[in-house]
Amino acid sequence: MRGININSRVTVPDNIWNKIYGRLTYLTPTYERVPIYLVDEQTMDRISPPKRCLNDECLASSLRRIDELLEEKSERLQEMRRSETETPRWVTAIDEILSECLTSKMVHLGVYLHDSQPQPDLAAELTKLIENAEYKHELLSQHPDFPKGEVIFICPERIYEHDNPELLFQKVVIHELAHAFVAGDRQTDYQKLYGRVIEESLANAVALSHFREKETPPLKAFIAKQPPEYRGCYYWMFSENEFIEKEFGSSPYLFLRAWKEEPATILFPFWLINLYPPHRLLIYLRYVYEFWPSPNIFPSHTSLEIWEEAIDIYRQKDDYRPICNLISKAILEFVA
Repeated sequence: MRGININSRVTVPDNIWNKIYGRLTYLTPTYERVPIYLVDEQTMDRISPPKRCLNDECLASSLRRIDELLEEKSERLQEMRRSETETPRWVTAIDEILSECLTSKMVHLGVYLHDSQPQPDLAAELTKLIENAEYKHELLSQHPDFPKGEVIFICPERIYEHDNPELLFQKVVIHELAHAFVAGDRQTDYQKLYGRVIEESLANAVALSHFREKETPPLKAFIAKQPPEYRGCYYWMFSENEFIEKEFGSSPYLFLRAWKEEPATILFPFWLINLYPPHRLLIYLRYVYEFWPSPNIFPSHTSLEIWEEAIDIYRQKDDYRPICNLISKAILEFVA
């Protein structure tokens, strides 16, 4: 399996695609399912324009504002509800306050599109690019609706500007495959900040987990320059721990699968949510997570009462957003 070069000026050697394929385990079916195309910078920006991302300078103060809100007593939080059918104010406030930090911009090195629907002029341009190409038959045989549908675009020009580009190229492809593994099931959530923080951090964690430790220093150096929502990958990654391996298996994969299937169960197994009252569940999980070298799932300044309310909302209304908002906050605190 290899990607098809549409109009990139960079030639990616076949052995790089072989290395990607050799690294994959649970992402192999995704790699075999989703077509990957290489495009230049201008085409990438038209396919997926530069997007706003979190600004580090603003983030710390915003997290402090959220802490001040969450430190209010549970009685006050109850008063902030306008009705039983509405989400508590603290839930929407987390998203609103953090959204004020979306003041930076980043260009895409790669992008996964669950259902690509390019503008007519871009679709015509992409179609024209492949019209006389040697690979046209191969491309259309695997992607008859090109350029529509499920697809990954990679921009080698931007990747090859960095150190260790061939290693970084593999990381970017695997990162996008992690998004493709979710396959659009969380598309609506991704439009919210909590969804972007969770999925981008998970995708980076999944990508890093596919490399040997000695290969990761240049990748970690690259991640260190990424926005906070991407650096949050370390929240999901644990050092070798026999207890965790025995009880929970490969954590990035399990977290990614939970995010795809039922977001509330990323941290709280479904049977636990339904078996224990919220306060007992949280006490149990505090004990369990003491075995985890990282992360601090429940930051000390986020009270158990807040988590309890979030779990109650999920139980009563099947609304996992409060839990996910708290998780996104914890991820950002981990890197702020």
